[in-house]
Amino acid sequence: MGYRLQTRLYAVFSDDFQHGGRFYTHEKDGYQSLSEEERACIHIDGEPTVELDFSGMQPRLLYSWGGIQYNGDPYVLNGDAELRDLFKIVFFGNH
Repeated sequence: MGYRLQTRLYAVFSDDFQHGGRFYTHEKDGYQSLSEEERACIHIDGEPTVELDFSGMQPRLLYSWGGIQYNGDPYVLNGDAELRDLFKIVFFGNH
């Protein structure tokens, strides 16, 4: 028998109920505080789960809205990966 995770959620809103909200699990026994190795062991009704990685989702959505299918790393400009972390900070406002 495995360990039972707490799945109750609570919402935090940055401005009001219409904008800027996120759901979180309770800090103790919630799945958001698990390590990558622990998350890989989560099963629901006996079936393994999958953790999807949506790399560069926000800039890719912007490209898509402009009708552009972008396949590269959206944070690397002109093939120069040296400033990648800086571009992520610029895009998101923090890191």
